[in-house]
Amino acid sequence: GIAIQEHIISDGRKNRPGRDTNPDTYITIHETGNAAKGADAAAHGAYLDSAAGEDDLVSWHYTVDDHAIVQHLPDYETAYHAGDGKAGPGNTTSIGIEICVNAGGNFEAAKANAAALVRLLMEEHGIPLDNVVQHNRWNGKDCPKTIRATAGAWEAFLALCRGETANVSKLDTDVDTLANVGIIDQPDYWKAGNYSKDTVEALIGKTADYVREDD
Repeated sequence: GIAIQEHIISDGRKNRPGRDTNPDTYITIHETGNAAKGADAAAHGAYLDSAAGEDDLVSWHYTVDDHAIVQHLPDYETAYHAGDGKAGPGNTTSIGIEICVNAGGNFEAAKANAAALVRLLMEEHGIPLDNVVQHNRWNGKDCPKTIRATAGAWEAFLALCRGETANVSKLDTDVDTLANVGIIDQPDYWKAGNYSKDTVEALIGKTADYVREDD
């Protein structure tokens, strides 16, 4: 597995309240929402331990990318990640994990690393899988956004947290590839596998147009 690196937010910063609430009842999964190249786990560690992070009054426990896991706060301290207030249940009862979505990073590998961290924390703190939740649970935010936008992705992530291999077929992957470039606009329909002749002909036409545009 990947060794956990530490870049702990400095004592006294406003985004490190230092309250020992032992927020180990839940694990909250986020995505950073930062697609900039180089916005990896180390970069987020530097941000949290800076004047900018302090001014934004945000913090969380771990950031995970495709090659690193960085810890920013001890598990037993409150962090400001759930958006439900300083004394809100998300902030005071859950360990916050941010998954990087930076350009040039491998999101699938980042999710796998995050799932490995979740397994470790579940074992360490006796947290059941039912208590691994989305940021959305605490304040309704559309986060983790990429995972929420993809049918079956949350269930696949929880399967990884259970130590199972993600059960994603080549068809699902191919459909997602076509959806990402705009050839397909109803991925769930295509993943279901029940096509009419008309829809297949329309897809062939759109694919041919796309290829011709590239020529």
